[in-house]
Amino acid sequence: MIKGKKIENLTYQCQYINNEMKEYQKVQMKILMDFYDIKTYYQKKKDSEVDKEEQNKLWKSYYKLKTATLDELIDLKKVKKQLLLEYVLVYHHPYIKRSKESISSLWKKYVMDNNSIGDDAAKIHLLFTDFIDELLRHVREEENTFFPLVALMEKEEELPDPHMLSYINEFTHDHDETMGMTNVLTSMIERDNEQKTNPELLTYYNSIQDFIRKLYEHIYIEQEILFPVYREQIEQLMRK
Repeated sequence: MIKGKKIENLTYQCQYINNEMKEYQKVQMKILMDFYDIKTYYQKKKDSEVDKEEQNKLWKSYYKLKTATLDELIDLKKVKKQLLLEYVLVYHHPYIKRSKESISSLWKKYVMDNNSIGDDAAKIHLLFTDFIDELLRHVREEENTFFPLVALMEKEEELPDPHMLSYINEFTHDHDETMGMTNVLTSMIERDNEQKTNPELLTYYNSIQDFIRKLYEHIYIEQEILFPVYREQIEQLMRK
């Protein structure tokens, strides 16, 4: 991570972004640059032309992503929708796909390290497993149906596929059900007192809670920003 005086060196920053950051981190950086209206990296300005205050603000926000989500730091409605779509596809969807295995591994550790499994813990694990399987179905359907049609609509600017509005309605319904399920899981976790004395179970529950927090950002981006914009764009094209 860039520290100290290196934050003021534009060449070093560019090298760090291009060579050290993962793809989703690059998208996060592009979103922050778009929000703060910092075009330094695109225009390749000299160090002498860089606004140091803006640079510091940018990198301080980026550091905070270790413990915060983008929607907790900035107003994502002020960010270009193409960047948000890229973020959904490059970060959120792969994260959801990885999480089933990573969170399940914590459950396996809890099971191996304990002679008995609490009834509440077993119910929560079963519910979370079904929940994330449904999320994976939702993600696959978005990737295989709606988002390819969005890309075609953006490129061709022709009459959109008539099913696109139905997809938006379907995915909106999925999001509503997801929010309801996260509330149930959160409530069940808060009521299970075993986590107070069992560190493995606490770690497992914390991973679910962190997953839910990031899932809220995903739903917010699609539900409150992308879907309304696409709906309006589709309806306008269909009226032509």
